[in-house]
Amino acid sequence: MTQPDTTPEKTDFITEIITHDMITCHTANNDPIDTPLCNLTNISYLTCAYCNFSDYVGTTVERSNQRTLMTLLDDHPGVTDQPTHFSGCQTHIDYPSLYDWTLAQLADFRNLLDDLADYCLLDDEDLSRLEDEVFTESWNDYIAHDILSNLQLTDQDIDPLDHRFLLTRPDTMITTITTNYNPNNPLTLLDIYNLYTQATGYYPIYESPDAAYVDTEKVTAWILDNARITTPK
Repeated sequence: MTQPDTTPEKTDFITEIITHDMITCHTANNDPIDTPLCNLTNISYLTCAYCNFSDYVGTTVERSNQRTLMTLLDDHPGVTDQPTHFSGCQTHIDYPSLYDWTLAQLADFRNLLDDLADYCLLDDEDLSRLEDEVFTESWNDYIAHDILSNLQLTDQDIDPLDHRFLLTRPDTMITTITTNYNPNNPLTLLDIYNLYTQATGYYPIYESPDAAYVDTEKVTAWILDNARITTPK
């Protein structure tokens, strides 16, 4: 059996990591360890702050961080993606495996923890992509349906994902919405929603890792104030 590399430089890096404010050490029974240096033999794995989520914990920030962290540590020994309660996910870093990391890997991870302490997001572009994905799911699940319902239209009248509205927009102001199809100006309900966000500055709120909140009553009121609706015959 190969003995772990316990050179002073590597041990110093690992000490800095397990005592970092962004790290929580756990026993094999998943209990957190408050004083890791006094309980080295009990440490089983590490978790990182802002990098775990569930239906009731975290937002899209934590969900983005978790998947970004897994990508960044993909080739590091002892790093696993662990499911948690309520459809959650958490990155586990096996403590003994830290001694199999290179000095460069340990140094980079320590620097990542410092950056995370200063700014709790690992990748702005990944968060943007994730929120686009989450918004699309929420749009399909309830947003489009609720807007149509508020307009006293139904899914039977209009396909909320593909219905074409003709908008006449002198000076970019919406003056009419009809159900006539104009191939030169095909705008979907989603296009109209995007015009609403641009005009009002009201954007989706991501209060959970997997759902976007939109005040559909405000959207409906804006459409009624800025458009004339022609109900399908």
